[in-house]
Amino acid sequence: MITKLSMVWLTLSVMEATQPKVEENPLLAVLKSPFYVDKTLFIEVFHDTFTSPIYFTAPRGFGKTTNLRMLKAFYEINTSENGTILKKEDTETYKAFQRARTITATRAGRSPMDKFFDSNFGSQPVIYLTFKDIHHDRHEISMNSLKWLMIHAFKAHPYLNTSEKLTPEEKTLITQFTNNELHNDTVIENSGGILATLLSKHFDKPCLLLMDDFDALVIKMITYGSGHEEQIINSVQKFLNALLSDRKIVSRALLTGKTHLAGYYTPPGLVKHYQFGLHSVLTKFYGASVSEAREITKNRQVLYKLNYDYKGFTLTNTNYSRCIYDFETVVKFLENRNHTRVLDSVKFLEPVLADKGVRDRIELAIRMDRIPITLAKETDLKKCFVTMEKIYKYGQDLVDYENYKDYNDAYGMFQSKLDLQDSNRDCLFHYLNELGYFTVTKSDKAHLTLVVPDAAAYYTLGAQLERFWVGHLHTTNVTARDFVEAFIELSDEKSTLDDFAYSVNMVFKESPHRPNSTKDLRSPLFTFLATRVQDHPDLEIKCSEDQHTGQVDIQAVMQHKNPSWRQGVVLDFMYNDCNEADFAKHAKTKRYWSRIFKTVNIDTDVLTSLFVGICLSDNDVLEFRFFNTNKTHEHTYNVSRRIKHGWKAKKMLEKNHSKNSQINE
Repeated sequence: MITKLSMVWLTLSVMEATQPKVEENPLLAVLKSPFYVDKTLFIEVFHDTFTSPIYFTAPRGFGKTTNLRMLKAFYEINTSENGTILKKEDTETYKAFQRARTITATRAGRSPMDKFFDSNFGSQPVIYLTFKDIHHDRHEISMNSLKWLMIHAFKAHPYLNTSEKLTPEEKTLITQFTNNELHNDTVIENSGGILATLLSKHFDKPCLLLMDDFDALVIKMITYGSGHEEQIINSVQKFLNALLSDRKIVSRALLTGKTHLAGYYTPPGLVKHYQFGLHSVLTKFYGASVSEAREITKNRQVLYKLNYDYKGFTLTNTNYSRCIYDFETVVKFLENRNHTRVLDSVKFLEPVLADKGVRDRIELAIRMDRIPITLAKETDLKKCFVTMEKIYKYGQDLVDYENYKDYNDAYGMFQSKLDLQDSNRDCLFHYLNELGYFTVTKSDKAHLTLVVPDAAAYYTLGAQLERFWVGHLHTTNVTARDFVEAFIELSDEKSTLDDFAYSVNMVFKESPHRPNSTKDLRSPLFTFLATRVQDHPDLEIKCSEDQHTGQVDIQAVMQHKNPSWRQGVVLDFMYNDCNEADFAKHAKTKRYWSRIFKTVNIDTDVLTSLFVGICLSDNDVLEFRFFNTNKTHEHTYNVSRRIKHGWKAKKMLEKNHSKNSQINE
């Protein structure tokens, strides 16, 4: 049930998703209502804390646009069409904020903006821009889109045409802009500074700059490429320098986006970057906290279901720790729609997964372990830009290449061409972090530790990894599903053990790639389990690895239909060491074995645990050892499965590739 409170608050929350016209300012409709969740304290914190321009990055859906529009509504000087400054008490915006103050005072016992409100409301000229529609493909087209952006910005202040404080020459310049009569690149590059200068001169006050989608241009560049990056970036730098270099005309600024790569075209030293989750003062005003979600629903059952179905986005680091909800997901949930968090696409990861270092880190992530990365220095932003540009480019090239060449040949080619060093991998994972696929659990200056923040990111990354293994092994989704089903059905019955051995064999049977390590055996099998666990609510996957022996990667506990007992399964992987004694030793000496299954009911003589060991012999035979235990007995069952193809397909591919190379030469 959606309460009246939730519906009004949702109006504020979905502004970013519905993209209304800025001029309409739907924030006013929200503030007029007595039912809303208060975010207005952000204005006072922003005013007192950030006295110079800042750039704040956060994933989509956490309210960046909403807060920008709230600042615009609060600070903007209200004028008539002829430029007369209106008495603030007579404006609809002032009345709306007054209602907000009254409600806040009633709830909290005080208003967060008592003294601050009257002295700062309607106190500054505001320039509101967005880089969303700036083009990236050619310099002249980019400059034309920047010109149109500023034409609309000038038109938002028509009173400047009749201002008594401006010279005839300045008014002529305004007319040339609004009539689209200017085609000089230098004037366009200085247009933001020109508008700020005229506004500050008219009002005799410095401007507040609010800029949305500040990184839209850089994201387009790395995604689609451009032959004119240097020219475009140089022009944008000049545009921003003209806007921000003189504190007398623009005193403060809030720029928002998703990625710090926009720093590539930000003039050095003019804007300080803050990231969502790493700066508690700002982070707490983005997204909906648990208490705010409670305020939305006023219904315990709805809140419980929200927490159960969508556990939220977990932020855990040294400065700030909480679970929050992105606005879009809450809206969908309360409207009984699919409420999976919407993430930016990471299709660009497909070719990069050929890089073992990247693949191992993503596998580590979906095992819920921590990933350490080193942050790129501000001076290295260009390097990170080039890295991401290459990754996107090779992704597109791979799609084209697949139309003509063998899939695995293509992966091999791009694996060698990408050649990602550790610093480049760090750039990639920091970019994924900024898109909301990771969150920071620990920060230490230049070093960050990342974890997957929620189920949406977990399943998206896992699905990417699964697609890689399906293609890399030449297996099918059906085979992967059959393997998971066989794992689910494991018991002490020999038929289930045989079925499981057969399903593992089928995963590797058609592969042109012979496993060369324990990881090569473990990774695809783990991935198929981990990415399909959502389809099997009775299956709980726990991941662990003994740091000393490297044993035991997958632990699973399954709640069967019969609630009187639980079955635990542990998969262990060995390589070229297939003797029964070693398997038995590994199975019995796990220090955490008793802790894992301490909740098992062993009052009856039922299966309490099952240990599965898999290894690959030198003769390309998959060998299995099954140990199952109950209250009184321990049983061992051995199964061997020869892989019939013996990975001859790989040799054939290498031979064909060699012939193709000779022909090309």
